[in-house]
This record gives sequence, C-alpha cells and structure tokens, in this order.
Amino acid sequence: MPIPQLRQLNTSPAAYCDAPDIWTQVFENPHRSFDEDKVVLVQSETSETVTYSQVRDGSRAFGAALVKKFGIKQDDVVAVLSPNHTDAIIVAFGIAWTGALMNLLSPVATKEALVYHLKDSSTKVLVVHAYFEGLATTLADEAGVGRENIFILGGESKSFPSWKDFSKGVGSVPKPLISSRDNVAMLNYTSGTTSAPKGVMTTHANIMFLVSQLGAIDGPQVKLNGSLLLVVPWSHYYGFLVLTVYSFHLGIKTVLLQKPDFITILHSIADYKVTNAPLVPALIAGLLHPAARSIDFSALTDIFVTAANLKMPIRTAVEAQLGLKIRSGYGMTEGVFIYSSSIDYETMDTSGLLIPGLTAKIVLETGEEARAPGQVGEFWIKGPAVFKGYFNRPDINEKVFTKDGFFKTGDLTSVDVNGAVSVHGRRIEAIYREGNWVIPQEVEEVIDTHPSMKESVMVPVVVDGEKLPKAFVVVNEGIEQTAELLEEILMFVNAKLSAIQQLHAIAYIETVPKSLAGKIHRTRLV
Repeated sequence: MPIPQLRQLNTSPAAYCDAPDIWTQVFENPHRSFDEDKVVLVQSETSETVTYSQVRDGSRAFGAALVKKFGIKQDDVVAVLSPNHTDAIIVAFGIAWTGALMNLLSPVATKEALVYHLKDSSTKVLVVHAYFEGLATTLADEAGVGRENIFILGGESKSFPSWKDFSKGVGSVPKPLISSRDNVAMLNYTSGTTSAPKGVMTTHANIMFLVSQLGAIDGPQVKLNGSLLLVVPWSHYYGFLVLTVYSFHLGIKTVLLQKPDFITILHSIADYKVTNAPLVPALIAGLLHPAARSIDFSALTDIFVTAANLKMPIRTAVEAQLGLKIRSGYGMTEGVFIYSSSIDYETMDTSGLLIPGLTAKIVLETGEEARAPGQVGEFWIKGPAVFKGYFNRPDINEKVFTKDGFFKTGDLTSVDVNGAVSVHGRRIEAIYREGNWVIPQEVEEVIDTHPSMKESVMVPVVVDGEKLPKAFVVVNEGIEQTAELLEEILMFVNAKLSAIQQLHAIAYIETVPKSLAGKIHRTRLV
C-alpha cells in the first residue's frame, strides 16, 4: 500500500483532460481564458513577438505540409534541433498536429550523440536552426536522413529551404486522427549522466495530464500580464512542458533566450518584467553575485528550481535577498511527479508534494516499503504522468517497470512529517553501507564548510570489493594545492561525518564536470 504519510497537492479539478491529442488540447480549448491575439512568445535577443493564433496557424500549416508533401503519418518521427527559438515551438506543434513523434534534440549534444538519436529513432525529417546548417548535412549523411528532408528555422540558408517556405501553398488538409491518447507524442533522449542515453516515449495523455494538473496548481498565482523566462532548453521535457503549461494553457507570455549567458538573463528579467523564472541551481546562486545588485527584480514573484537540488544556504540567502519563496519539484525525462505550490509553505524546503492522480511508494534496500518519515529508499511511481517506456528497449522496460505498473526511478527519496518528498540523488551514485545510505550531497555539504573550499563532489570507489566514499575538491583561487592541505581537509571533514560517511580518499580537480543543466557527471570521476 502507498506510504501513509505521503501527501498529495490539493488542487481544483483540472479541465479538458479529454482532448484526443496535445495540439487539440492547446489550440481548440473551449476553456481558454485569454484572447487569441495574446502574445505568448517573445524572442529576447530580437524582441520579436508571436501570438497564440500565429503559433496555431503556423503549426497547422507546417503539419499540413508534412502530411501532403511527405506523407508523414502517426508513428513517423520528425526531429528538431534548435536552441530556444519561437520558430522551433511552432514547428514542434506542427509535428504534433500530424500525430507524428517529435524527436526534440538537445542543441548542446555532441555530433555522435545526435547521429545516434536520429538513427535510433529512424527519423524521417530533420528541422534545424540556421546555426546548425553546417552540421545538418553531416547528420543527414551519417544518420540516413535524406538531404531533401532537411529544413531550416530561425534564419536563412543557401543549402536548405526554410520551414516557412515549405509550409506555403499547401491548401486545405484535414487534421489526421490520432488513434489513441496513449500514442507517443514526443521522444526525448536521457542525458546519459549515469547510463547510456535512451529514447523516452512520452504520450499525448502524459502531457495533457500534466498540463491540466500543473495548470491547476500554478493557475491561481499566475497573472495574465506576467512573463515567464525560459532559460532551460525548450527541447528538454520540462522545457516543453513549461511552454505548454504557461504560454498555451495559462496564457502567460514566455520569453525565450537563445544563448542565455548570465548577464543577458539578468537584464531579461528586468527588461521584460519577468514574474516567473524556472532556473537551474547555478543561476539561482548567481542572483547573489554583485552584478545582480543593480538589477530590478521587483516584478519577480516566483522562482522554481529545476534540474538539480539547490543547496540550502543558497536557497535561504536568495529568498532573503529577493523576499520570495523558491519552489521545487521532482521529475525526470520520464515524467514530472512531485511539485510544490506557493501556498504550501511547510514543504518549501523539500521537493514538494505528490501530484494528484499519481500513486507512489518508497522502497527500501531490503525490498520493504518505507513506513516512517525520514526512511530513504528508491522512489517508485505509477499513474498518467509516467512515460510509456524506452524506445525499442523492451529489455530495459522489463527491468524498470513492475508487473503492477510502478516505474522504478532509480532516485533515492524520503518523506517528511508533512508528507513532502525530498530527493537525495541517484541510487547508483550513493553507497549503501551497514543498512544506511551515504548520500553524496550530504557529504559534499560538510566538505564545503572547509574555508578553502569552492566546490566538491563525492563518488563511490571500490576498495577490496567494498564501495567507499571518495571526494574531489576544487579550492578557492589563490590557494595552493598541496598534499598537506588535502590531509587537513580530510581530517576536518571526517571529524564531522558519521563512521559510514567518512572519506576513504580525497583529490584535487580544477572543475566539477557538469551538464549545462547543472547535473554533476559523477561517472566521469570514477
């Protein structure tokens, strides 16, 4: 049975969950509360604006061209490679209109990774931002996508036609019927920080459920005249979900940043009077930087931390400086499961509460369910937010899904006395010793209290068949990296750690390897 203490968010009933597909839900929504000429997208670099009706009409035209000219149909795959750009959003919804799968590629992925994603998914059509024009030919040749099936967005090209030209003169094409809400709408490949990348199959029903539920949670605190800053990649599952929830469900203007450097982000918050900002931990920490002191944050009412855990000292300092509460959530490419609302103040220091309509349990290493607050185990989840499975990987699907439908996330979590969930990191990155978990972030927080410390990372190393903690440390500028300092840090830290947490070894590194989203690549240090 579910954990008795795990509490769900209290939301009003979600509307229009019965649409046949996401395009219909977004653009034929009888409950829409804003005008169709409402500006929903802004390109920060150019100040170009796009209205709700322009996204609707442009996506319908592009989808009709895919159907009429290329015969694109349900279960075909069309890929998009672009930074955060208004054209990319229209193209993606055009793919959704056809019932084909959106293969949303990461603009920071390596060429090898992109080729793998295209080949693995059998992509038929590729739409790339003009910035990637030179790469497009290589990708097409190596992945088996015909050059005549490549289109450009976000600029002009001498080699390939634009998606806008491709969409012209198609005439009337009826919208294809999608046979089931459980059909796959989107493919996103996992980041591969702890294992090989896998294609995550997200269905129309998955997205519609979360749009409805998160819209119900956030709706009361969102103002129609507000602005949301989209710094996280739109092509990531969470980025696309943010767009569908805010721009097209709640009607808030979303400001897209194509190349989000820190100073540009700060000025965009001020210039566009941003009210809502989903940010990764590094950017939230940056709000404490002296460069941020002259920025007008008066419109900002909501910060939502994404991608990784935010360390408590940073959270506390930013909240005090800006006079707001930072919200959290928990999800992965495979779905969003835990969320926090601004009215649930007693859960603000956690990842939040279970989204209504989902069932979860925390499974201890012994195989038993957690029954008391604070017990750490793997988070298992089932319900309409959970993805359909990994593309063409029945072997992995069999391992990660239980017979009764629970998805084993691989993440360690616990629940507190308020019924809120805290996420402690990946199970594969932690160490199970003497019946307890050694959590890297908890060890790192102790290491970081040493006065010479800039940043640290803990990884498991195998010594005589046993996993033990090892730390890699980045010291502050101007501090000499000596063996004596390492010994001092080791003694300082181990005096504060429990017996099972104590470091076996410690070493210097110049920087902690991270993804652009702020996730630590621990496997690169093992």
